[in-house]
Amino acid sequence: MKMLIGLPLDASQRNLAKYMSEAGIDEQDQNQLSLMLMSLMKQAQKGNIKSAELVLQLVGEMPASKTEITGADGAPLIPERPPLYDLSKLSHEELTSLARDAFKEDKGGEEN
Repeated sequence: MKMLIGLPLDASQRNLAKYMSEAGIDEQDQNQLSLMLMSLMKQAQKGNIKSAELVLQLVGEMPASKTEITGADGAPLIPERPPLYDLSKLSHEELTSLARDAFKEDKGGEEN
């Protein structure tokens, strides 16, 4: 495909060579790719939004679009849930006891 866009203008396209030269495109650069880009520019200048966007993308001037998805009234899609248990009010001894009990359950009731 790259080879095809690098092909020179054919006989039916020679009338465009003058236009391309006037636009500042050197004769050695007048190929299928430059012709496509010139056509794209013409369409953009006529108001074709898709062509204008593509031209801007090609020259690196099209800002990246962002889409933010939120729930109703800007809320998160998945609301935060409060923790099931508030362990912050337990004493050190109570936390240690819970940890030991959990360890016993993991080991099948055996304590080391």
